[in-house]
Amino acid sequence: MSCHEHHHDHHEHHHHDCGCSCTGCREHHEQVSCGHAHEGHADHCCDCCGDDGGGGADPDSHHHIHHCDCAEHGHDHHDCGCGHEHHEHESHSCGCGCGHDHEHAAEAPFSKQLAWIGAIFIVISVFLPNKSAAPPLMALGTAAVGYPLFLNGIKSLLKLQFEELGLLTVAVAASFGLAAVSSDPLEAIFEAMAVTALFRLGNLLEARAVAKSRRDIESLVNIRPDTALLLLPDGSKQTVPAETVPMGSLIQLKAGDRIPIDCEVVEGTGYADLSAITGEPLPVFAEKGSVLPSGAINSDGLLTCRTVSSFEDSAASRIIKLVRQSEEAKGSTERLISKFAAVYTPIVMLMAAALAILPPVLGFGGFKLWLSRALVFLVASCPCALVISVPLTFFAGIGLCSRFGVLVKGARCIEQLAKVNCICFDKTGTVTQGKPTVDEMILLPDSLPRQRLLTLAAAAERNSSHPAAKAIVDFAGKVPEVEISELHEISGMGVSLIADGQKVLCGSARLMGENGITCDGADGIYLSVEGNLQCRFTLTDLPRPEAAEAIAQLKQIGVDKVAMLTGDNEIAAQNTAQAVGITEVFARLLPEQKQFKLNELKSANGCTLFVGDGINDAPVLAAADIGAAMGLGTDAAIEAADIVLVGEKLTALPKAVTTARKVVRKANQNIVFALAVKITVLLLGAFGLAAMWMAVFADVGVTLIAVLNSLTLLKDR
Repeated sequence: MSCHEHHHDHHEHHHHDCGCSCTGCREHHEQVSCGHAHEGHADHCCDCCGDDGGGGADPDSHHHIHHCDCAEHGHDHHDCGCGHEHHEHESHSCGCGCGHDHEHAAEAPFSKQLAWIGAIFIVISVFLPNKSAAPPLMALGTAAVGYPLFLNGIKSLLKLQFEELGLLTVAVAASFGLAAVSSDPLEAIFEAMAVTALFRLGNLLEARAVAKSRRDIESLVNIRPDTALLLLPDGSKQTVPAETVPMGSLIQLKAGDRIPIDCEVVEGTGYADLSAITGEPLPVFAEKGSVLPSGAINSDGLLTCRTVSSFEDSAASRIIKLVRQSEEAKGSTERLISKFAAVYTPIVMLMAAALAILPPVLGFGGFKLWLSRALVFLVASCPCALVISVPLTFFAGIGLCSRFGVLVKGARCIEQLAKVNCICFDKTGTVTQGKPTVDEMILLPDSLPRQRLLTLAAAAERNSSHPAAKAIVDFAGKVPEVEISELHEISGMGVSLIADGQKVLCGSARLMGENGITCDGADGIYLSVEGNLQCRFTLTDLPRPEAAEAIAQLKQIGVDKVAMLTGDNEIAAQNTAQAVGITEVFARLLPEQKQFKLNELKSANGCTLFVGDGINDAPVLAAADIGAAMGLGTDAAIEAADIVLVGEKLTALPKAVTTARKVVRKANQNIVFALAVKITVLLLGAFGLAAMWMAVFADVGVTLIAVLNSLTLLKDR
């Protein structure tokens, strides 16, 4: 370690009002970003969204997230009664421009009961001996099965929103009308029934598939408990809202409790399950001095802990904030699809209108024939398959990354991660464990006794937060106390103090030189007493156990260049790089030099990822095409990074790159497949070669296939 830098990381707490208009949102609030995200609404209105809790069956699975006026503000509204999970703010529209509400299309009051009744009517009509009674019975069954579809279709038509449910409603009504004047009414009714049943089934399967893809992400926002068991000064215990617990308070954790705030164990032992935070399945042993992150679970034992952060700055709160950001951040592919849909939908509506009007006017057939073809054309043209499946693919990828402890800040980061061709690592705390240990204590000629020097070194470093200082204190072990005064920490160099009346300096070679003390300039921590150099401590920082495996995996998946950018000395950097398999090393770099070197590597190798930790890495993380922060330790690094390795395991990085490539590949597959089917059906429909069921398949069927293709990502482990 080239220098003895002493620094402290300061976390700034920003407190402000969220500014939302939720008059009812006061209970069980979550502190995310603005400090107020609310959940637990059961029997009241929510002014921010106008949800009065009404309507619909099957409320059990309802989990409702709104993003209202204030940025990064999450509300969890429960029990609206519709039975669906809501994830889009305001209208819950799919955004495809078709107006189709994919979340609610298959749900309305009593829709499930009516669907069963309708299915029974249809089955009876098929096997009814009296065929004259079959058409009205099948028509009644079709109306019951398609009730929620027709209800939404009529609403959209009244709003002049010509979307697929409105068109389906018109098509079925037209079929019923044709049946009334047809010599074979059952044929027309059967077509209407088949289209309705297929559409209803597709909507239900689509809703289930979409809900499944969200569970990984949604589970992350439920990792933080709302209350804590606070130990009061008089020895009593009180369950209080976790957000009201000040830093430094004592809390008690019983077996099975989820940890509400980052804390340090002061009494008791047991095992803690950190899988929700780090992705690691094996529990870790917790004892006095162990620091446990919020969101983890105390598996067994009774622990008394002291909180080491505020509620809003705890690990779980940071993860929830990152999850909210990842839900909202769109990638270039998603933005392109949204722009495409906004232009595509009105164009195909004009084409459909032209298809219905121009041929009859020009004498190429009757209006009824071309109107039927225009309806098929419109139903087939809805771009829902693209607008749903592409964002869902990226969402599934973000959820999959969270399984192995990688939080990705949105689809843009997934796209960049898939293109990574060069990865640069910081050394200390990234490739290494960031916990230097004393390798050797070298005594100089005519020095004081070894034990006396250890006592003075420990006295000098005991109050410093620098990892090198802690290493010296640990190496010294239990030593006698000395009387100290005039203790001064000199930034970037070391410590000056008076110990037992003697002037003591402990720090880098630079500190010695600036005080007129001659040393050989070798790396390490020097100790002088009364101006005489006494000894030098050499330090070593061991590589992370998984670092070599992670580097090998990155090379195996095709990352062309892996380099190390570090401010440490050349020898230490080369030794670490050689141990983990990194062949290109750039040492003794200041933060601005790291950024310059990174830009050179970007120019030469294309998309570049930088992995680092600590506040000094923030500029480089921001400058990289994609930045990865190690753990949840430093606010600046996490803010600048695009992904966060929550579990601080480098082996999660090649998994994330591989997952990102799969996600982009799936998205491209869905785009090509959806466009190919739609173009085919549109052309067939224009020439009268496509029936209505084919149009429904081109919309609902293609959407469902694309969604299921996206969900195959979640099968990976």
